Amino acid sequence: MIIMRVCYFGIYSTGAVYPRNNGIIRGLRQAGVTVEECRVELTESFAGRSAVAQSRLRMLGFGLRLLGSFFRLGAKLLRTPRPDLFVVGHPGYFHLHFLWLCTRLVHRGVPIVYDVFIPLYDAVVCDRSYLQPQSRLARLVHGLEAGVCNLADLVLGDTSEHCRYLHQEFGVPEERLAVVLVGSVISAPPAGPLPAQPPFRVLWFGTYIPLHGPETIVRAAKLLEDDPAIQFHLIGRGQLEPQTRALAAQLGIKNITYEAWVPVESLQRPIAAAHLVLGIFGTTAKAARVIPTKAVDTAAVGRPLLTGDTPAIREVYAHGENAYLVPAADPEALARGIRELKADPQLLARLGRNHAKLYGEKFQPAALAGQFLAAVRKRFPHLSV
Repeated sequence: MIIMRVCYFGIYSTGAVYPRNNGIIRGLRQAGVTVEECRVELTESFAGRSAVAQSRLRMLGFGLRLLGSFFRLGAKLLRTPRPDLFVVGHPGYFHLHFLWLCTRLVHRGVPIVYDVFIPLYDAVVCDRSYLQPQSRLARLVHGLEAGVCNLADLVLGDTSEHCRYLHQEFGVPEERLAVVLVGSVISAPPAGPLPAQPPFRVLWFGTYIPLHGPETIVRAAKLLEDDPAIQFHLIGRGQLEPQTRALAAQLGIKNITYEAWVPVESLQRPIAAAHLVLGIFGTTAKAARVIPTKAVDTAAVGRPLLTGDTPAIREVYAHGENAYLVPAADPEALARGIRELKADPQLLARLGRNHAKLYGEKFQPAALAGQFLAAVRKRFPHLSV
């Protein structure tokens, strides 16, 4: 039984670097669902949107583009065949109220699913500290997100921990919450066996945000500098990059190399060339609620993952089976884990194989579509055919 026609609505991201909407839409189409897209493009990335509040000029420009998007989406909606279900894809916090009002005029009675994915208030206030919690704008963002989440008929999070946060922070009823895991930017088949040693290549890639805990990686590298066969490679640009590089220079670290951001089309290459990929080690509240995309990308390539042991990670990962888990923000534990894995090639290879298996079971588009459809059938049993 499937949903026959779904309409994705809004300014949701579809670029190659944003796997959330792409993975679900692709999986639904593979499952035989007709997916219409009522979408307009805004130029801002998530990082750009979350930083808009720091500049009045950027706020004005974004506001004008946002205003125009309502008119364009309204015109498209009038031409859209009646769906069985609307999905407001991420980021959707600006357009769910608009869709709700529109469905009072056209396509009345069609349920609305809201895919939160990255809660706005948590990202810009709690995790990245772009806004102070007591500021007027922060309170406005909190009210906006609470209203959006409670207006939708079904709200999707990417982990159970994120759903629990939405329930506790915004009062979203538990029966309206469901989990659909995040997908990967990589669509190629898993890589072959692990590279031959030496050196033992330890890879991390990301945007240097607080939940990543890059300081922990740098301090672990310092603890491992007595083993010249272990080499760290850090890829990316972002918020804490200057502080991370400054710390490495202060400690006199010689076993780290840096690289600018790699296009997603080429991301499989450095992952496949690594013996071990590092996840996240931050201690922010958000860090405990997410399964980072870098973990899923590593699973898609079939490489071993070493990451912080958090409640969200434990939802799909098991230590020693499909990942190696260590306490967050603990450089000594991270260093010990790297030494142990380097010394045990059989364990390392098994973690890589099981990680690739996990991708097929949980993260590939077909699995994401199965999670989505199961949530929809449970919430809206009258839509199943």
